[in-house]
Amino acid sequence: MRAALAIVALGSVAVAVFVYDRMNVVNNQSTYIAGPVMSRMDALAAANMGTSDHRIIEYQHIVTTDPANMRGIETAITDQRASVAEDLDRYSQSEVSAEASAAYRQVREEWKTYLARSDAMLELSRANQNEEASAALLETDILFDQFSKRMAD
Repeated sequence: MRAALAIVALGSVAVAVFVYDRMNVVNNQSTYIAGPVMSRMDALAAANMGTSDHRIIEYQHIVTTDPANMRGIETAITDQRASVAEDLDRYSQSEVSAEASAAYRQVREEWKTYLARSDAMLELSRANQNEEASAALLETDILFDQFSKRMAD
């Protein structure tokens, strides 16, 4: 009888140690997900949303003909660009795989190219060449979709 109780007690201790170990593993993994992984995901989501907001502001610039309003919109564009850059920098400072790092570099290059085209569009918009500015912005659709999809993946 004592031997049976000893076996049950020993089995219970073994199960408790195993459960404790598994709970510790789960805790460590959830802490990792809640920390660096979520931080990276948040940075990318914010950058992706920021690029979309930037594009909306560009359209506002095109439909505005008043120079004072344009200057205000250009301030918003500058602020939005700074916000996207901050989000991308926040992502770049996190630990990522080689594949994710390569995708990040590609997004950075595509965003840089997009901004150069955006600057050209803004010049046309400032001159109230709105049809040409709209056409210039529409020409960036494929590029915009590429880096937006890359950020979402």
